[in-house]
Amino acid sequence: MAKERHKLPANPDTGQSKKHPPVAQQTVLSEYRGPVPPPHILERLNQLLPTAAERIFVMAEKEQDAAIIASKNADELNLKKERNRHNEVLTSLWMAFVFSLSCLVIGGFLVYFGHEKVGIFLLSSTIVGVVGAFLNRKKLKD
Repeated sequence: MAKERHKLPANPDTGQSKKHPPVAQQTVLSEYRGPVPPPHILERLNQLLPTAAERIFVMAEKEQDAAIIASKNADELNLKKERNRHNEVLTSLWMAFVFSLSCLVIGGFLVYFGHEKVGIFLLSSTIVGVVGAFLNRKKLKD
């Protein structure tokens, strides 16, 4: 943001005395956004330092390149996090499937070999647990 102030010369046609000439003041506010200032400011900077405009453009290019790289890195990181989360969910589902299947098989063997109470308990608790997990997961999605 650049601010410029210009004083205009007094108007001699007002008829006021020379001791207190009228003074007019105009304030001009000039704003710009971004790393590159407007052309008139670049010209002034080049008058002060001959390579100023070129240096400003190089700086702006480097800043833009850094922003692009940061955006790509953030996108890659988000994609990696999403893949990891997907893999965790998939692994959890497989582990739950194997555990449930094992409990059902063991419960069936227990019933078959005469341990009906323990076998039925294991079978029913496994079925209730699996159904409860699916219902709970459905509630969490909503």
